[in-house]
Amino acid sequence: YRDYFAVPLVLIGAGGIGSNVLPMLVKMGFPHLTIWDDDRIEPINLQMQHFSAGDVGMRKVRALAHLAKRLNPKIKVHARGEQFTERDPLDGIDVAGVDSMKSRNLIFESVCRHRDKIPLYIDGRFARGEYSEFIDLYAIEPCDEKQVELYREWLYDDEEAHHAPRSEKVTAHVPYILSGLIGTVLARWLEGGSHPWKVTHDATTLHIEQYFVAN
Repeated sequence: YRDYFAVPLVLIGAGGIGSNVLPMLVKMGFPHLTIWDDDRIEPINLQMQHFSAGDVGMRKVRALAHLAKRLNPKIKVHARGEQFTERDPLDGIDVAGVDSMKSRNLIFESVCRHRDKIPLYIDGRFARGEYSEFIDLYAIEPCDEKQVELYREWLYDDEEAHHAPRSEKVTAHVPYILSGLIGTVLARWLEGGSHPWKVTHDATTLHIEQYFVAN
């Protein structure tokens, strides 16, 4: 495990996105991890979330904290078994894996308020349409006004969002694909290379599009 990452990692949401991306992020070498989620594990979560039957009834953050420690005993984990609020400060690399636009709006406002402490904000989303399973990934540097402006265009109220079926009906390969995309974009950012501010992937047709900010 590489331990040279000085920046902490914050994971908001421990469901389909957060639980699947956490093992990869831990193995990338981040030494400090904070996990936010107020939910407990239910049997219906087992289909697409990274939990086992023995975890049912446990708080998601507790189960993921134990998993992180098993993968890297040296990692420092802060499990916050509560809902993130607008009063809570953020720092480091922040990954949003929440299931509502209201939560995304709230998180991003906190990101913008603390942008001097946040080098990168990642927002992963997936929804199942009638024929396709779509993934949207946003990787925003909060101090880049153009990226912030572009991302804000994709923040709206929950009433305006496409009402896809419950996320539990999405098959497990979709969050795994999203986790891989997050790892790819994050690795490019860590290496100092250019990265897309948005990636769209259709898990059914395998079509992918990347969007970059023009220089």
